[in-house]
Amino acid sequence: VEARPEGRRSERAEGQARSARPRAMAAADALAKRLAPTYRRPPVAARAYAADMQTSTAHGPNKEAAAAERESTPKRVSAEGSPVTAARRSAGLLLYRTRDGTLQVFLVHPGGPFWKRKDAGAWSIPKGELDADEAPLAAARREFAEETGVSVEGTFRALAPCRQKNGKTVHAFAVEADLDASAICSNTFTMEWPPRSGRMQAFPEVDRAGWFTLDEAAALINKGQRVLLDELRGLMTPPA
Repeated sequence: VEARPEGRRSERAEGQARSARPRAMAAADALAKRLAPTYRRPPVAARAYAADMQTSTAHGPNKEAAAAERESTPKRVSAEGSPVTAARRSAGLLLYRTRDGTLQVFLVHPGGPFWKRKDAGAWSIPKGELDADEAPLAAARREFAEETGVSVEGTFRALAPCRQKNGKTVHAFAVEADLDASAICSNTFTMEWPPRSGRMQAFPEVDRAGWFTLDEAAALINKGQRVLLDELRGLMTPPA
């Protein structure tokens, strides 16, 4: 059997990648045009929602758009000349309370059509991306107020940053507080829905919230945030 030259396979793969790039760029441009002009939040929040849509398992990852976004993002270079990837960071509050001797945490469910039928693994602490030069705690408190309509006061304890599957680093702060989960009032965003329909609809960033035991929360929360629950459990467990 005659072996195929390795170089030919490599050249063919490179050619396929070059031909796919224009389609990926077009997909990314179309996504940006549909979202950016109508998203009623700072641009950093619009980018975060678009990234979540691209990685949503309910509708399948938009691989071409994601690849195009990586290709079109300006590359930063270190002093040694190697590329530096811009870190995506968000910040949020992990509220906790005690009811009948049981520790409970406050979680929210993201609004919008892409998350409507998702439950396990879709819930999260109230959080959002940091604005430029914004301190993590300030961002966490701002995002909590925007997504629930409640401003939280108390003693904030920084938890170890965690990393989600989409590459985003989450800075969380635990704080003991209480609120009525059924009375939250979230801000909204506007997007074209259904896609390419020309119809604009408004959706809440958070469509519901609730208090859960740590075991219940572990089954619902984004997998990358489960370590936050573990750390809180350790902080609240008296030493032996």
